Amino acid sequence: MYIWALFQLLHNSGGWPLNCFALPDGRPFWGGTYFRPDQWVSLLEQISGLFRNSRHELEEQAERLIRGIGEMNLISVPAEMQAISVSMVEESMRSCHGVLILNWWLARFTQVPDAGCLAVCIAASKMTGNPGSPGPIENNAAWDGLRRLFDRIGGGFARYSTDAEWKVPHFEKMLYDNAQLITLWSICSGIPESGFSIEIAEQSIEFVLPWSCKSGRACSFGF
Repeated sequence: MYIWALFQLLHNSGGWPLNCFALPDGRPFWGGTYFRPDQWVSLLEQISGLFRNSRHELEEQAERLIRGIGEMNLISVPAEMQAISVSMVEESMRSCHGVLILNWWLARFTQVPDAGCLAVCIAASKMTGNPGSPGPIENNAAWDGLRRLFDRIGGGFARYSTDAEWKVPHFEKMLYDNAQLITLWSICSGIPESGFSIEIAEQSIEFVLPWSCKSGRACSFGF
């Protein structure tokens, strides 16, 4: 919700870091990306004043943002649910294939693995019996890049590569990225021709677990 709020506030743009200001009930009313220290102090003072003296304006802005976010939902739930068919799966695979090709074409300086689309391509290949898209798993740039993002010293996957050839992984290793990439790698390890070793997934799980559990307490949940 906060990303979409920022997307509207910045006129169909966004960025990082994500700084979104919200009312006590969680509704966002304003946000931005990077602020210099002096800008940040000034901004906090202004918002504090507005909250004390003109809270109704913030309430109105929050309501407009929430309404706008709702109107951005382009996916409608059909009145009658349909069973998943082979044609639906093939259509999803074609869509994901197009997204992956676009991502590769746009990746002039960085490469970010699209775990969701890659997982859909594998699942669709299994369901339809087709050899797969996008291309053979052992010879595809996206799969090769995924191998290079693995931290062979500490375990886990880097978030992305800072170059277009997947040679310089970024230092960040995010829990939510690793959750998807570990799942994807585990699926791939069950495909003999992929060359994906289950040990890589296991090492990454060992890296993730200490960070996803509260300090000093046993971890009894998944991520």
